[in-house]
Amino acid sequence: MAERTITAADATFVISSADFALAATILEGYAADAAFATDNADTAETSLGVDGKLSAGWVPRSYNQTITLQPDSISRSVFDLLVSAQDAARTVFRLNGVINLPGNQFSYSLSRGVLKNYTSMPNAQRVLQPMTFVIEWEKVLPVPIG
Repeated sequence: MAERTITAADATFVISSADFALAATILEGYAADAAFATDNADTAETSLGVDGKLSAGWVPRSYNQTITLQPDSISRSVFDLLVSAQDAARTVFRLNGVINLPGNQFSYSLSRGVLKNYTSMPNAQRVLQPMTFVIEWEKVLPVPIG
């Protein structure tokens, strides 16, 4: 078994949508210092009573993930076309994804996501700036590989 590393350069992110007729597409052209990041998700609701006793309960959760692409990324068109199609149909299209991280020997299955936040055009500074896209996933399931 190969030793685990923290290498991100060999990561792959495949996105698809049956609703949008988007075949499995590998995202590429990430920003220099960011590719994708997932927010922390609460797994419980807690309440500390006046007597100091902690009550807790499981709660369902979703997962927000930010994808950061260079403004010249060919993958940017996936999000541009998705938003245009959703606007025309006045609905949302569900997304699915798979992220493979060979370095740390994990794969992640992402299901029933929706594009929640969209950057329509890059900010222009000295050069055009990276663009972010946020997908909210219903499920994120880790799967060990290797």
